[in-house]
Amino acid sequence: MEIKNLNLVTVPLETLSDTIRNIVAAELQKVMILNVSSNKNENVDEILTREQVCKLLKISNTTLFNWQNNKILENYKIGRRVYYKKSDVLTLLQKSVKVF
Repeated sequence: MEIKNLNLVTVPLETLSDTIRNIVAAELQKVMILNVSSNKNENVDEILTREQVCKLLKISNTTLFNWQNNKILENYKIGRRVYYKKSDVLTLLQKSVKVF
């Protein structure tokens, strides 16, 4: 197959690096999800996004941010994205239930 027209576009370096970072992070998340679903018998932990954690715990983004800063709930970063282990979230939930 012969290429007849080739258009080149100038893209700022920051835009290109952000695009690549987002694509790689999305692919890594897919791999991690596939790994979790294919290894259910192993002790592989599911990851949750900020939105999922806020919805599960019925808290605001600000509260989650404060808990993160106060080391109440540990986060994990892939690129610029922030994730939480579901087991950590459930452990925190169980601790809070015991307090009340």
